[in-house]
Parts: sequence; structure tokens; C-alpha cells
Amino acid sequence: MYAKCGKMADARKVFDEMPARDVVSWNALLLGYAVNGQEDLALELLRGMERSGCCPNDRSFVAGLMACVNLAEKEVGQEVCGKVVKLGCLGEGTELHHRVAKYGYESDEFVENILISLYAKCGSLVDARAVFEKIRSPNVVSWTTLIMGYAETGDGNLALEMFSQMVSRGCVPNSRTFVAALKACATLASSEPGELVDGRVLKLGSLRKGSAIHSQAAKRGLDKDIFVASTLVDMYCKGGSLADATSVFRGMARRDVVCWTSLILGCAENGEEELALEMFYSMQSEGCSPNSRTYVAVLAACAGVAQKEEAKLVAGQYLKEVTLEVGKKIHLDATKGGFQSDTFVGNSLIGMYAKCGSLADAHKVFDRMPERDVVSWTALMLGYVECGEAEVAFSLFESMVSGGCVPDGRSFVAALMSCTSLAEQEEGDKLAKVKSGALKRGMDIHSLAARNRWDADIFVATALVDMYANSGSMDNARTVFEKVLHRDVVLWNSLMLGYVRNGEAELVFELFTKMRSQGCPPDSQSFVAVLTACGNLAERDEGKHVSGKVVKVECLEKVMAVHSEAGKTGKLGDMFVANTLVDVYAKCGSLLDCRAAFDRMLHHDVVSWNALMSALVENSEGQLALDLFTSMQQQSGFLPDSRTLVAALSACGCVVALQTGKQIQADICRWGLEDNVLVANSLVDFYGRCGRISVSQQLFEAVTDPRSVSAWTSLIAGYSRQGDAQKTIELFEEMQRQGMKGDRITYLSVLAACSHTGLVEKGKTYFEAMRADRDITVDAVHYACMVDLLGRANYLDEAIVVLKSNIPSNVVAWTAFLGACGKWGNLELGRLAFETIVGLDERTYSAYTLMGNLFASLGMWEEQARVLEECKRIQTEAVLQKMIKVCSCQA
Repeated sequence: MYAKCGKMADARKVFDEMPARDVVSWNALLLGYAVNGQEDLALELLRGMERSGCCPNDRSFVAGLMACVNLAEKEVGQEVCGKVVKLGCLGEGTELHHRVAKYGYESDEFVENILISLYAKCGSLVDARAVFEKIRSPNVVSWTTLIMGYAETGDGNLALEMFSQMVSRGCVPNSRTFVAALKACATLASSEPGELVDGRVLKLGSLRKGSAIHSQAAKRGLDKDIFVASTLVDMYCKGGSLADATSVFRGMARRDVVCWTSLILGCAENGEEELALEMFYSMQSEGCSPNSRTYVAVLAACAGVAQKEEAKLVAGQYLKEVTLEVGKKIHLDATKGGFQSDTFVGNSLIGMYAKCGSLADAHKVFDRMPERDVVSWTALMLGYVECGEAEVAFSLFESMVSGGCVPDGRSFVAALMSCTSLAEQEEGDKLAKVKSGALKRGMDIHSLAARNRWDADIFVATALVDMYANSGSMDNARTVFEKVLHRDVVLWNSLMLGYVRNGEAELVFELFTKMRSQGCPPDSQSFVAVLTACGNLAERDEGKHVSGKVVKVECLEKVMAVHSEAGKTGKLGDMFVANTLVDVYAKCGSLLDCRAAFDRMLHHDVVSWNALMSALVENSEGQLALDLFTSMQQQSGFLPDSRTLVAALSACGCVVALQTGKQIQADICRWGLEDNVLVANSLVDFYGRCGRISVSQQLFEAVTDPRSVSAWTSLIAGYSRQGDAQKTIELFEEMQRQGMKGDRITYLSVLAACSHTGLVEKGKTYFEAMRADRDITVDAVHYACMVDLLGRANYLDEAIVVLKSNIPSNVVAWTAFLGACGKWGNLELGRLAFETIVGLDERTYSAYTLMGNLFASLGMWEEQARVLEECKRIQTEAVLQKMIKVCSCQA
């Protein structure tokens, strides 16, 4: 009686005072300890029973095995050969199994079933199956226990195989059997890749299996059972079919907290967070009190809503105010319900507050928790990382480890993410480009993860690759990658993006090919990585002149091949892939393909518009860019962001549209973006391009200190365009005195100023300084500028050395050199320049004019006429070819 009431101290007192105890007395106390959470005392009592000379019977061993099962549920498992095993309870249970066999109770029906349950709970399904196979006539409990064991340890397919065998052998499933089989389907759904069907991600294989079991349960009249129905709701949610889950839920005569919680969690996990919140309020209005799991589910929904909400700056921090208010009310409800001390609820609160940007509230919850587990630490670390406070996150990891809390895989991921963020903020070593500070911290965490055997975990390995790539250590990133036996697409993407980030675009193509050959299908992010690599190669490629335009032909061919494959795999509908295509076609110099990629998109976001506008500006199509800016505002309903305004101002500067630029500036002030650094610098550049250098100077001086390199460069470029070399050089030297280094654009402006004013020696000095700076890439434009500088000053021999050695295929530079030859009457070098230009692109019509002028200056009239006639012939051919192409398209 006392044991059944949970009064174990009283029960023990009565037991100890008994003058004589029989097996029934021992069993009553044994069972009392087993079911009242005092499993260790139960097992000790069983041993004491044997020592006292009282032989245990079948019920004694059932009670002892129950104690082991309950202990297994409390024990934290260890990974052994890819399976989580409760080694402590497994050892205790195995030893108890031997004693069962010794006393001859191994074939007892109750003992057999509880042995199956024990081994399943301990994670040893091999032993559970061995016990099952020895049963002559397994009953529904035996089958159900084994099926549930497979389902709970992640072997969904084996669970369903056993379910099929059970039915085929004539054993009628009960409600618990259907619960076990449906749990197996839910387990399979959790690991099955989803397919996009009518805008929803569905796990079609698992759903088919689950629906079939649902039909069987319905035929037996068990689909309305509250446990079966709750499991059906969970299974359909895991499979992504909220419609089926809701249908089952609505058909339930009685709904308990379990089914409400399953549906709320299902909505949260399937992107219907707002619906989850509605269900939570409905649950309360119908008088069903939430439990701790309900609060975990609804807080997960809150966190999901927060991710969709745009943050606003409030008292110096970016908050999701609307969601935060909702989350605080739920927190208050949980506190009133007595769940403030529940670890799971506390962990969910930390995550929710972090997603809302309120780290103060998250930390307050953390500090007030009576018990913190590894999840609590990890949730707070992730919050700080996501809110840009990586240093605090790293310190939390150190405190966690020093405090004796053993990190798990997610903890290591969070700590490595903090190192990745720190690497992004750190300035790399000038020579090796390595972020040594972040790298050292990351390597320390890597070492600790290896000691704890977490380095082979796919999520940890991916975080390690990200960390090493961001720290500039691609050798280490590759080493981690190669050690992973089973690589998923995320890991491949991490390494590819790492190579992109570190300027090793060629290796991305090699990896992309290897990835597919090893049977890993690329996802959208894979295509973004390889297309970005194409863009990086295009930026380094001098390109070829085709019909007066510079086209990066080799890179363009690569992009077209990747574009084609993305189309075959159905990835062109992804916004990130489509936007990247627009950007990379522009970098390859093909505005036609760029515009076509944009026009084929079903939907455009602000990034799409920005990419096309920037492409037009970069290809000197400023008026088209402004027309697009107008279309964006009139048709799309999108509000321009800072990058849109930067592109629009660049377009205004390109075509000297002063009034349009002023109107954009007025819009900037109206939207409160005048303090945005990118926008402010673009205004400086815009007025400089329009010849309003005094306004440009005023805007520059109004830029909040410290002024960026971009702001200095914009002003320097403005004075350079005005031909004010003295002011250009003064500003450049003042910039250096203030400890700021120029970039490639700064030097280009300074070199141009030197060129236009004949400051050859000064130009040479700046050029050599730029070449000595490892942070600046000297490209074709700089060499072309040097050719122009030397040519204008009649240093033609030096100019041609620069041309032949560095940019032998640069038509623009050769054309500038030809102009210099004309200026100084150098026929020999002029002929060489002209022949080279025609060989590179015979449709460079300006070259014929310049060569004709050179012949004319030397009185070579016949040669002038012949060159001009050749130019006219090529122009006529070009017009005819264009007409033929138009006619063939119309036909």
C-alpha cells in the first residue's frame, strides 16, 4: 500500500520491521522502488534478496529489469559505431539477464518482453532482436516492444519491416503497435530529403508509408485512439503535410495536451509559425493547459516569427519588437504555470530572446536557471554569435568548459562559428592573408573537439571548414574535408565557398566536378559557389574586344555551362542562383545574357534589381540603369536600399544627370539614409563626376569620421577628373598622413592626374609604391594608365615595354599608345600598334582614325585614304551582318 502511494520510506520501515519476509514481501518493495524513481535501490535490494537466501522469482526479475529500463531512460548515451548506447545500464542489464537465465526464468513471457525493452532502451537492438528470436510465439507486446525499439533508435526501415512480418504472421496489431509503426515513419521523415510540391516541402516516401499504416489503423477502428491520433498528427507534421495533420487533429473526439503540442510544433517546423501561435491560443481558450513541451514548441514558433521580422534600432540595439512582445507574454504564461525552472523551457526562452535580438533577456534567463545543461550554454553562445558579439560567445565557451560542462557537437559548432565571425572582423597577415588570432582560437577548439571525438561529426567538420576558410588556412580546411568519410552537400559547399573567398576559383571547378562524380547532387548553394568562382575569374580576365565591347569569352562559356546544368536540375527558380547569374553575366561583359537572366526570373527582389542596375553602370549604360531604377519604383513596389541608391547615383554620375541625382539625394534625406557610409560616399563621387567638386568637398567633410578609404577615393577621383593634379596629389598625401592606405581605384585616379599633367616621375613613383603593396592587385587598367602616362610624355620606348610585358592583348591600352605615336609622329611604333589592334579586334574603328591622322601628319595621303577606306569596308560588313541576323530572327 505504501509503495503504491509513493511513500517508500514508510514502505521500507514496514519491510525492515517484518519478523519474516517471503518473496512476495521482497517483490512488493522491489517494484515500489522500480516505479518510484529509486531504481538503484531496487537493484541493490534484488542483490540483497539473493544474499539473504530468498530465491527471486519471475516477478522479482521483472521488477529488477523494470528498474534497469527506467535507469536507461535517464542515462546519457555514448556513440559506439554510429549508435547511441547506454553502456552503464547495458552492463547492469546484461548481468541481470545472466541471473535470470541461471534461475530458469528466461522463457517467461513477461521477462522476455521486458528484456527486449531493456536492450532497446540501452541502444543494443542486436541483443533485443536475439531475445525476440528465441521466443516461440511472440505476442503483440513482444512485437510492439521490438518495433518501438527500432523506431526510437532511428532504424525506421527495420521497424516497418518488423511491423509487416507481424501482420503477415497473423499477430493483430493493437493501438501501441500502430503508435510504434507511425513513430518509425516519423523517424524516416526526419532524415528524408524533402521535395517541393505546390510550395511545400514534403517527405513523400515517409508520407506514403505513414498513410498506408493510417489506413490499416482506420480499418481496425484504432485511428480515433488518442495515442494513435496524436502520433498520426506528429507523423504527418514530420512529413511536411500539415493539411493531413490538421485533418486528423480536427477529427479527434478528445484532444489532450500531447496532440495540441504535436500540431503546434509541426506548424513551427514547417514554416507556419504564425499558425502555431494561433493554435497555442486556441488550445488555452479550449481549456487545455500547456505543459513544458508545449512551451518549448510555441517558443520555437516565436523564434521562427522573429527570423521573418525586420529588426529595428532601439536604444542602440537591433530588436524584433513585435515578436519580442509576444515572446515576453508567453514567458510570463510559462512562469505562472510553474515552468520557469524547467531546463527545456529555459533553453527555448534563451533561443527565442536571442532571435529577437534581446541578449540581455536571454542572459537573464540563463543566469536564473537552477540547472544549466549543454543546450543552455549552446543556445546563449549561438545568440551572441548571430547578434555579432562573437567575442562574448567565445568567452562563454571557455566558461562552459572550465565549469565542467562537457561540450557536444552543437557547442563546438557554436564556438567555431564565433571564431569564423572573429576571422571576418580580423585583418589578415599581409603576406599569407591568414587571420592568425582567430586561427589560433579555432585550432584550439579543433583540438578539444578531436579529444572529445566530435571532429568527425558532419556538422562540426563543416564548421571547421568554414572557420579555416575564413581564417585564410585552406590547407587545414581541405585536410578536415578529406577526413570526413560521408560528405553531404553542405560540406562540399563550405569548401567551395572557402576557395572562392580565398581567391582560388580554379579549384572550385575541380571540386564541383568531383562532387557530382561521387554521387552528391549540387544544391542551389553549390551553383552559387561555382558561379561566384566564374565571376572572380572574370574580374581577373582581360577579355577580348568583340564589337567594341570587352567580353570575357572563356569565363562566359563556363557560366553558360553551369547555367545549363542549373536549369537541368531545376535550380533556376532559386532567387540566389538567378541573382548570381545576373551578376556574373555582367562581369563577363555580356549584358544581353545578363538582361535575359533577369527577364526570365519569375520574381525579383531588391537584390535582382540592384544586380542588373550595377551591371548596366559598370558597362557604361548609365541611362539604361536610370530607366531601370524608375521601373523598379513604379512596377515592383520595392523600396530601394542603400545598394540601389549607390547604383542609381553611379548611373547619374556616368551620364552627368545632375538634376536626377539631386532628386535621389532628396529621397535619401527623406528616407533617413544620408548617414549611410556607402550612400554618403556615392554622393561625394556623384557630384565629383558632375563637375560640382565644391559640393563634393562639402559632402566629404560632412562624412562622419573616421572617413573611409572609399570617401577619400571619391573626392580624389573628382579632382583628378577636373584635371587638378595638384589637389589630387595633396589629398592623396593627406590621406596617407592620416594613416589610411589607398586602394586600386585611389591609385588609378592619382596616376590619371599625373598622366594629364605630364608628371612622369611622380607617376612612376606612385606606380612602384602600388606594386609593392601586397594588399593591392595591379591590373590591366593600371598598366594602361601607365602606358598613357608614358606615351603622353614621349616615353614611347618605355611605354611599349610595359605594353608587351603586362597587357599585350589590351586594345584600350594599345589604342592610347597609338594616339601617343600620332602625337609624336612615330610611324614605326604607330604601325606596330595599329597592326596589333586590328589583330585583336578589327572593329576598333577609332584605331583607323588615329592611324589615318598619323599618316596625314606625315603627309602620307594615299596611306591615309587606304586606311579610312578599309575602315569604311569593315563598318559596312558589320551593318550587313547585323541586318542578315535580324532578318533570320524574323523568319
